[in-house]
Amino acid sequence: MHPSNVKIETPCRMHITLIDENGELSRVDGGIGVSLEKPQVVMEGKLEGALVVEGVQKDLVTSLAKSFFDHYSLEEGAYLKVYETIPEHVGLGSKTQLSLATSTLLSKLHGIKATTRELAHIMGRGGTSGIGVAAFEDGGFIIDGGHSFGRDKEKQEFLPSRASKAKPAPILAKYNLPDEWYWVVTIPNVQRGASGEEEVNIFQKYCPIPSEDVGKLCRIIFMMTLPAIMERDIEVFGQSLTKMISLGFKKIELELQHPIIKNLLNTLLENNAKGVGMSSFGPTTFAITEGKKRAENLMKTASDLLTEKEISGRFFITPTRNKGVLIEET
Repeated sequence: MHPSNVKIETPCRMHITLIDENGELSRVDGGIGVSLEKPQVVMEGKLEGALVVEGVQKDLVTSLAKSFFDHYSLEEGAYLKVYETIPEHVGLGSKTQLSLATSTLLSKLHGIKATTRELAHIMGRGGTSGIGVAAFEDGGFIIDGGHSFGRDKEKQEFLPSRASKAKPAPILAKYNLPDEWYWVVTIPNVQRGASGEEEVNIFQKYCPIPSEDVGKLCRIIFMMTLPAIMERDIEVFGQSLTKMISLGFKKIELELQHPIIKNLLNTLLENNAKGVGMSSFGPTTFAITEGKKRAENLMKTASDLLTEKEISGRFFITPTRNKGVLIEET
């Protein structure tokens, strides 16, 4: 029996870095990222005779719902209320979470049995990074294994998720991070991260990344980041994140950003952040520290800098979300 009402609350994700945009080993992409408690997508739905969408980003949700119905050759029928969404095109994976929330909710209402990964592929998400899909599934700190690469492989060229038809990448590892480790998230109101054709062009222009950078990045991940998680060593964990911003595709993403981003990262480090970085193509930046009070101080540092530069912004303090989507069916 199908539920008459479904409510969904998703995490958001920060994409810390792509691992391998070189491809010499017949595999590309791979990535690491983390799931956050906020901002989030919150939406609710029930069956209706027609498709009606209310709330925030209703045009996008309407389009996503239509894509779902078209794929399954269903008559359009649902009432959807969208209470909260994630800011668009700032590097927090808003489209993936909204796509998965919409398709999961509709599949529950219409009695369609589909996995999250199947729905992600149907909705055209996860073609480069598997972090957003994994954040939706289970949360935590995530490493994905990318895609096979080359002639007759899953990917034949370097492309962002929206331009790739590859399936979501396999998850190699998922770790829970301590509740007392806080992320300080800043979204400066500057030019938003690359999307659309611009994003495709950046991949085409700058890839392949030198194999030396990929090697250094892998060494950092496996000899700093992961041991630090296992040993609950926030000092080394933070240092590893900071090292990543000067390597590989992340270095390119950062160089294409507004100058305030590097300024902000350096200022946060000078004020005792354990580590810093930029999510995806930005402009969202993050710092990590231990304890809520330290996090609040870092958020004030970020706010003061943006105010001094006459740039507005949004700020969040959040722990890692060590669980995935929450679904209530009644």
